[in-house]
Amino acid sequence: MIKCLSVEVQAKLRSGLAIRCLGQCVEELTLNSIDAEAKCVAVRVNMETFQVQVIDNGFGMGSDDVDRVGNRYFTSKCNSVQDLENPRFYGFRGEALASIADMASAVEILSKKNRTMKTFVKLFRNGKALKSCEADLTRPSAGTTVTVYNLFYQLPVRRKCMDPRLEFEKVRQRIEALSLMHPSISFSLRNDVSGSMVLQVPKTKDVCSRFCQIYGLGFQYRCHPFRSDLVLPFLPRAREERTGMRQNNRDTVDGAVGSESLQSLFSEWDNPVFARYPEVAVDVSSGQAESLAVKIHNILYPYRFTKEMIHSMQVLQQVDNKFIACLMSTKTEENGEAGGNLLVLVDQHAAHERVRLEQLIIDSYEKQQPQGSGRKKLLSSTISPPLEIPVTEEQRRLLWCYHENLEDLGLEIIFPDTSDSLVLVGKVPLCFVEREANELRRGRSTVTKSIVEELIREQVELLQTTGGIQGTLPLSVQKVLASQACHGAIKFNDGLSVEESYRLIEALSWCQLPFQCAHGRPSMLPLADIDHLEQEKQIKPNLAKLRKMAQAWRLFGKAEGCDTRQSLQASMPPCEPP
Repeated sequence: MIKCLSVEVQAKLRSGLAIRCLGQCVEELTLNSIDAEAKCVAVRVNMETFQVQVIDNGFGMGSDDVDRVGNRYFTSKCNSVQDLENPRFYGFRGEALASIADMASAVEILSKKNRTMKTFVKLFRNGKALKSCEADLTRPSAGTTVTVYNLFYQLPVRRKCMDPRLEFEKVRQRIEALSLMHPSISFSLRNDVSGSMVLQVPKTKDVCSRFCQIYGLGFQYRCHPFRSDLVLPFLPRAREERTGMRQNNRDTVDGAVGSESLQSLFSEWDNPVFARYPEVAVDVSSGQAESLAVKIHNILYPYRFTKEMIHSMQVLQQVDNKFIACLMSTKTEENGEAGGNLLVLVDQHAAHERVRLEQLIIDSYEKQQPQGSGRKKLLSSTISPPLEIPVTEEQRRLLWCYHENLEDLGLEIIFPDTSDSLVLVGKVPLCFVEREANELRRGRSTVTKSIVEELIREQVELLQTTGGIQGTLPLSVQKVLASQACHGAIKFNDGLSVEESYRLIEALSWCQLPFQCAHGRPSMLPLADIDHLEQEKQIKPNLAKLRKMAQAWRLFGKAEGCDTRQSLQASMPPCEPP
């Protein structure tokens, strides 16, 4: 029976439940169905209208329970403080339905209890509950149907920031996770926008069978990456492995072999819980670095380098065929004037590498962009035959949803009907083809496929973590361009005249990120501030003389001090009383 929690129990709960996304709403409703001992749960989602419906065949609710359901702190799963110490249900707070009702324009709860003929309904409008009554339409079987209409209707900005494709993928992931936890329950997920059934798993006997239902793993050979008894012992093994295990059942497992298997497992494992946030490169062609500055840490005089200071640099000469000595002005009022007060050394290889990288990035984009699109597109090159790239089912779905956006990155992805575990790449960024030609010219093995796999993996991670493909230069593309910039840059021991050094510094001053090379290392180093050197002209102490004075004091100072005090006391007349 649903009843209100006592004040003591409400105080112990301490925090409320906030519905932050559509996936959490689906999860909370599905957990309620699991608590109701449902054996079949059907979920329908419409991302255009933000409508969610969860149907189950649990034990349902009678008239009294329907009248109380959805009120905050009303639940049938917790009766006392002791129940909080060992909760046996998911929804013991009595807050999920109330929080969902606050976020939706309307919520309808339709329920029928087992061995009864009547179906009761309760409606919430704008978070306020209306009186429950008997429904006009009767459910054919016992259970509950919860329909949420217009979720987040009061939060238009949040709804606008939600990508429908990615949000639906997150809903799918939550349903898959719950189905793995409860293999004895059948689950289905329907996309009401497209009318397709995207997930349908019947109830099964164990987690392993449910795992195979979702991810399509065969019984003997397709679980090869998971070979550790310590991590995933429930997954099936190949027949030869099972025979070997029976024969060596009592043998001691060698530590080195176990370590290698664990290492290989984690290197190939895409952790579904703790996702790695991808590295994102600064796109120097989009003006992202306009206001960047570099702070140089110094014990006495900290400096903050800005790009304006580079324009004030005066070239002195090349040093050791490796560096260029320059004077830079750190005073804001003297920016733009020749000369300066700070002596710096510029790494000639790092400086030229930075100049080349930014020019290569500019040349990598198409010169004429589509009118009105406002999107930059990388130059691409066709490869024949197309590359076959293995992907997971989730990666394939995401790539299909965003394949048009990936064309701006120079990728043309083809989705063959013959296989769900791979995609074909017909076009790649032009710099990848140039990198391939350079590697083959040096007698090395092909690298295009590995770089394309890295680019696809990077974009999938961006989709999973940030919710969309960013308009910046992908990090994998920047790495290829950085390698090209490095190979063609000025090297150490290359002699430069003063004129050549001046042209290099001038080109560096117009870069977006002049303070680091293509790989992120510093391109210049401050040596001394001339103004501070002039202020600190002090007479240096004679250390040799000080040592002799200290030695003489240790030898004669104490004796002379005693003689002096005795002579002073003898010369002073005795004091007479008045």
